[in-house]
Amino acid sequence: LVPLLVDALNPGGVIVFDTILDSPTLEGFHNRGYLLQSGELLEIFSPYPGEILLYEELPCGPSPTARLIFHKS
Repeated sequence: LVPLLVDALNPGGVIVFDTILDSPTLEGFHNRGYLLQSGELLEIFSPYPGEILLYEELPCGPSPTARLIFHKS
């Protein structure tokens, strides 16, 4: 879905992405096939024309997340 999001975004637009990160500390039942791996969100957005304004991973705790803010050129 990320290519569709980036394509729909006007130049100068911003995507804020916050998603569950696969981690040993993740609590509850999750289909691991739908969780991002460490570094994967950055890898997904890197080829698109624009700038990654923020990227962070918080792999510890009961709800590990990967966050990204992307600004389209």
